[in-house]
Amino acid sequence: MVTLLCLGLLGLVVPVLFKLSGLEPQMEIVVNATRGLRAGLEKQHQQIQRIAAESARLETLMDHINSTARALQRVEAALTLG
Repeated sequence: MVTLLCLGLLGLVVPVLFKLSGLEPQMEIVVNATRGLRAGLEKQHQQIQRIAAESARLETLMDHINSTARALQRVEAALTLG
């Protein structure tokens, strides 16, 4: 949240500074670089979401495996007693 606020403030301040300094043509380079960084961050965010979803699926699978193992142990115990 703080990062987004800082980026928003930079988005307001940087254009004014470029205009005042006479470097307005260089601003396009900065804008393009910022867009590239944003696209990269969005892609990483999507990858993290996919990894988190896969992790949740693996955790559910492990729960099923563990419950199956416990059930098999109970069956084995019943067969050895019976």
